[in-house]
Amino acid sequence: MTQDAVGATLPPHNDVAIGDGGHALLRERLRPYQTPSLVRSLAQLAMSVLPFIGCWALMVLSLDISYAVTLLLAVPAAGFLVRIFIIQHDCGHGAFFRSRRANDAIGTLCGVMTLTPYANWRRQHAGHHANWNNLDRRNSGYDIYSSCLTLDEYNALGRRERLFHRLLRHPVVALILLPPLVFLVLYRFPFDTPSDWRQERLLVVKGAPEDVLRQSTHYEGEGGVEKPLDPAARAELDALFQKLGEDGFRVLAIASKAMGPDHASAALGDESELAFAGYAVFLDPPKASAMAAIRDLTGAGVAVRLLTGDNERVTRHVCAELGLPVIGLITGDDLRAMSEEALRARLPKVNVFCRVTPAQKERVLLAYKRSGRVVGFLGDGINDASALHAADVGISVDSAADVAKEAAGLILLDHDLSVVHEAVMEGRRTVQNVTKYILMGSSSNFGNMFSMAGASLFLPFLPMLPTQVLLNNLLYDASEAGVPLDTVEAEALALPVQWDLRLIQRFMLVLGPVSSLFDFLTFYALLHLFNADEALFQTGWFVESLATQVLVIFVIRTRRSPWLSRPNAILAGLSLGAAAVGALLPLTPLASFFGFVVPPTSFYLFLAAAVVTYLVLVEIIKQVFFRYVAPRQ
Repeated sequence: MTQDAVGATLPPHNDVAIGDGGHALLRERLRPYQTPSLVRSLAQLAMSVLPFIGCWALMVLSLDISYAVTLLLAVPAAGFLVRIFIIQHDCGHGAFFRSRRANDAIGTLCGVMTLTPYANWRRQHAGHHANWNNLDRRNSGYDIYSSCLTLDEYNALGRRERLFHRLLRHPVVALILLPPLVFLVLYRFPFDTPSDWRQERLLVVKGAPEDVLRQSTHYEGEGGVEKPLDPAARAELDALFQKLGEDGFRVLAIASKAMGPDHASAALGDESELAFAGYAVFLDPPKASAMAAIRDLTGAGVAVRLLTGDNERVTRHVCAELGLPVIGLITGDDLRAMSEEALRARLPKVNVFCRVTPAQKERVLLAYKRSGRVVGFLGDGINDASALHAADVGISVDSAADVAKEAAGLILLDHDLSVVHEAVMEGRRTVQNVTKYILMGSSSNFGNMFSMAGASLFLPFLPMLPTQVLLNNLLYDASEAGVPLDTVEAEALALPVQWDLRLIQRFMLVLGPVSSLFDFLTFYALLHLFNADEALFQTGWFVESLATQVLVIFVIRTRRSPWLSRPNAILAGLSLGAAAVGALLPLTPLASFFGFVVPPTSFYLFLAAAVVTYLVLVEIIKQVFFRYVAPRQ
């Protein structure tokens, strides 16, 4: 009973001996509870009804997880149900709210949740209180759970009936244990009678129409009447199947077969003498962006091949919608009869493979790889897992089967084929920019090492101090931080690219000596034109070496002429800034820290002429190299 009900429903116990002081003390303690509090009543209602509803919602959700969890949740739900019944009791006594109408409304609501009609219960409960001190008089009607019994009637019962009556009327059993038990039993077990469980079993078969029709001997006509599947009926069903395929529909055939009640499990041999039921037809049109993506991939030199388990007619319809011309087509049956050599010979003339199994998809991809192709495969089903693993680049989507995502190397978050095209172009752009850096770095480093070794043969001092070498490398590396952001010409992205170590080696051997040639020219000028001592020689070569190896990026970064290809602004700023820092550093107070001295003004005039001449010569050699030594394929 809630706090608001305490004292509000006390019957007049005339036979209870309580002294005057006791009456006064009792009245004093009960005074706060004699007037219902709206705030306290609403709080108790919310703390009872809301958790009760929440527990039942969690019970329903947990049924698919574990019955043990459901049973555990049923215990607090039953506890809150007891609280709701107490609120109903208080409303019946008019002690929960001041308003009689509010008490009846909330009592009716609680009666719905406790499965106790409120009006009927209140009438019976009033009789209970009217006769509570008379054990020989029975109320009219029925109590909540069972008939009310007088004391004489209860004593007349046998031991078993008396125990059953007491258990059934006990609130713990009635409100806590019985509801969840009934709930679980009714939900867990079907309503079928045991006689229904022994009826005939029905084998249902679905699959490719050709295979299902081959195993069917009759079909269900109008009204469920079975008719023999004669040649005329087969021809009609086959024509319908062909028509659906030409319209782009994917078709599954469904058939059935009655099995005996003792047939515990289906076997492969059971799929015979089937009753053909009909076709299940699905429409799965290509995405709107697929045609443009395939067109862009084809334009970028990516050969698009289609491998599918669909039949030929559906595949041709899909290819037409995608704008993909069918150059050649091989079916799974054709593949089964081909040797590996025959398959590889057919690959250049075929771009569509239909009715192929997962193993055949993997076989086709491996054949492409053995032919020297780089293979990417896009799939999202369980049957695509082996092909995704066999491809050089396995691509799937985030909504694919778990096994497909595990086998894939890339997961697309956007379900759009244009993402694949963007990834291809970004990969080519990255390879081109990395190649620029390696071409420039290898040729410059080769030239610097050759120059350092040559200078050591005739100089009585180091051509460059260790700190100066470290500073040179630091400024050079900083200047090239913008290479990954550099723009790449459209013609360089039009075709697939790959690492070419021979190209890098030949470029290094050609451009490296050119760099060394100007280094030796600088050595001669410093020694004979500027009469340089050790410090001036080291300063002059530092400035010239940094300027040539940094500014040459504007020539090497493109196969075009430098003035026809605009570099990225960040790359240009970093490169010019590094060259300027190297040229002006000897003029700053930091010069002595690195062992620099101030060069004469005439040296900077020589430096400008030497750098311009070097860049022009590198451009001429580059054009000859890429035209005759390493032309673009």
